Amino acid sequence: MSIDVQHGGEPAILLFDDDLGTIDTASYALRQSGALVATALTGNEGLRRALEQPFDVAVVDLRLPDIFGTEVIDALNSALRPPKTLVISAFLTFDTVVDLMRRGVSDVLGKPFLVEDLVERVAQIGRASC
Repeated sequence: MSIDVQHGGEPAILLFDDDLGTIDTASYALRQSGALVATALTGNEGLRRALEQPFDVAVVDLRLPDIFGTEVIDALNSALRPPKTLVISAFLTFDTVVDLMRRGVSDVLGKPFLVEDLVERVAQIGRASC
């Protein structure tokens, strides 16, 4: 599956997760689909990266070691050009999903997930922004 974004070229994805296995597997699959991928093991590290360059899509784990994923989402949404956001988490409840949608999250994906599902969701988010 190829990922398309409105500005053409390779989409830029910022992946927030403190699990190295998830980072390695997800970033490899996204790169294979044609994306440029930056990774962050903490919320603050990822937010620093987001200040350095714009991203098309942010994939955010809700449970990060330093700040909550919702804080990351709120900070990203305050950017001049906020990325579309996909939340990944093993701790999704109905109320959590409703809160995330109110924060403008584009989609959610429960852990564990198949990397093919992640790539497809990111591709759908990219197409929706066109």
